Amino acid sequence: MAEKPTLKTSTIWVNHMTDDGELRTLMHLHENEGIWLPPGGKVEPLETQYDAALRELEEETGLTTDMIAFISGVIDTGDKVRPFWESPLPHLQAVDYGFLAVLASDVIEIPGFRWLSASEFEHAKTNQNVRDITRHSFELVQAHVA
Repeated sequence: MAEKPTLKTSTIWVNHMTDDGELRTLMHLHENEGIWLPPGGKVEPLETQYDAALRELEEETGLTTDMIAFISGVIDTGDKVRPFWESPLPHLQAVDYGFLAVLASDVIEIPGFRWLSASEFEHAKTNQNVRDITRHSFELVQAHVA
């Protein structure tokens, strides 16, 4: 029996600093999972992870940007989900590439999404990887504007 190909996804954390200095991140309550997640989805054949992140952002939110940076990667080996650097295994069930976009202009309300502050996000139901990467994205933005 042939092994299933590795599922590749791209996720994009979209952060925004409000006029009063509050950092917010864009999330939606995933219908099937019942947890808060940033925009993202499957990488299409012949598409880069970077391009997939941009495409998913526009498809899901209507937002566009060309200013994104790679911030994280997570692998699923079937028995455990872990950061890229913990285990270089020959076959992976899933690989998720995380990118960060920071919006400088006024943000708009996007149907199905909410701009969560850091304190709101800390109380939101999500998985540990999303929580860790979101915290990291906040730290990166705060370090950049400090």
